[in-house]
Amino acid sequence: MPCFPTAPAASWPARACRPAARVAGIYLDGGPDLAATLQRVERAGGKVLLPITTLADGNGDIALMEDSEGNCIGLHVEP
Repeated sequence: MPCFPTAPAASWPARACRPAARVAGIYLDGGPDLAATLQRVERAGGKVLLPITTLADGNGDIALMEDSEGNCIGLHVEP
């Protein structure tokens, strides 16, 4: 079971769960260069579902990606 050293969290496979179509269950920090992160997603076999989009309220940029297992994950960068 992978654990995250800086947060009280862990993940494990849930074989009974199915990925939700285009609904981000989690948003992660997109890193200092969101465009570079999305390029890495595609090189690793994932898909960009929503390209970099600036939030109208000024809270940064988001993008949505689908991983190789079909899970939709949101990426966010602060302004």
